[in-house]
Amino acid sequence: GHCVVHLFGGTGGDKLRLALSSGPWAVRWIDPATGRELARSERTADTTGVELNVPAGPDHRIVHLRRASQ
Repeated sequence: GHCVVHLFGGTGGDKLRLALSSGPWAVRWIDPATGRELARSERTADTTGVELNVPAGPDHRIVHLRRASQ
């Protein structure tokens, strides 16, 4: 599965909690104005979801999550 979130505002170091299915997720933060990738990681969601650290960047960011291979 995939999840795409547009984040307006927020600053680097803020936290973003998402309710996702349990398991590993590949996370990419993207600057929508340039298409440049700001950060990449893999996080594991548990029964309460997943908490992400917002990277430094522009006021508008996109976070794209894709279920990772187990």
